[in-house]
Amino acid sequence: MASTQTLYELADKLREPQFELPPALILDFLEIFTNAADIVSIRGLDMGCKDDPDDNAFVETAVNGRVDYLITYDRGFERSEVLHELAKRNCKVLNAGRFLGSLVPSSTKD
Repeated sequence: MASTQTLYELADKLREPQFELPPALILDFLEIFTNAADIVSIRGLDMGCKDDPDDNAFVETAVNGRVDYLITYDRGFERSEVLHELAKRNCKVLNAGRFLGSLVPSSTKD
């Protein structure tokens, strides 16, 4: 699920120097991601993200997209106002690290 605003935010983040990604790779990734994602419209509402107003777009995208989970590394989504806004719409916030860890089966000893 994405919106135009979240795609712009993603593009900006991927261009940050610490990622050292070539522009062509970023464009290829964004094209693949955009083609795979469901795109929803948002209006730029205040969704309770006081620490980082840019995060309002992600919450509104999740709400308008009627997703069950918002998966993120960003701790700003753990603020009570944001959780309340999402909970009203039956959307839970999951830590990305724990979510990804749950996808990998635990190894068993022989």
